[in-house]
Amino acid sequence: MTYFYLVPQSFLKFSILMQIIFALVALSVSYFSLKIYKISRQREIKLFGISFILIALSYVIWAVIHSAIAYPSLIEFAKIATENVSRLGGIGMLAHVILFISGLITLSYTTVKIKSGKIYYLLLTLGIISLVAPIIVTRIIFEPIASSAVYNLLITSRILSIFFLIFIIYNYFEEYSNNKNKKTLLIGIAFCLLLLSNADFIFSLTYYPAYIMGHILEFIAYLFILISLLLTIKK
Repeated sequence: MTYFYLVPQSFLKFSILMQIIFALVALSVSYFSLKIYKISRQREIKLFGISFILIALSYVIWAVIHSAIAYPSLIEFAKIATENVSRLGGIGMLAHVILFISGLITLSYTTVKIKSGKIYYLLLTLGIISLVAPIIVTRIIFEPIASSAVYNLLITSRILSIFFLIFIIYNYFEEYSNNKNKKTLLIGIAFCLLLLSNADFIFSLTYYPAYIMGHILEFIAYLFILISLLLTIKK
């Protein structure tokens, strides 16, 4: 099976559709979070909304890059040489994972409920360095093998995502054990599904149905988070 930046060719258009849906749902989560923030003035809710803006932007960038590959006649900058399109795709993937990981870091910072900009920027810097370092090493040692850099970026981003998601899940279930709030439990379950989807994507190269399953789990996860926020507003 042919792959474009670790996306099965036969699933490329499906991926674009799902990225657009994820971006819209994430933006909806952000919108309702900030709406709740205007009422409650809780700093955690504001950061929750900001984190989903970052996640939404990451999906927008990924959808644009995939669209440039799938529909070159519709996107002018995709008409350049294939080598440059590949480079553009690599830059787009880097932007996508940095924004996505930044969103998860912001969510992690929100759950610890510590008001310290130094801790937040430390986490953010370490996260970005962890993503960029493998690419630099690959370029220095294996410069001709561009796919190695892309593969390392994907695996590193998934491992980082899993790490931060486990941390977020632990905090949400700990909060649920203290207050027995069903909306907190729903969000905790949603992040469990995101954890499973990220683990699923790691195996998508050798077992391509995992790519579809990962997207389905992601969609259900974001839907659960959105439902939880809508229930909060309704209350």
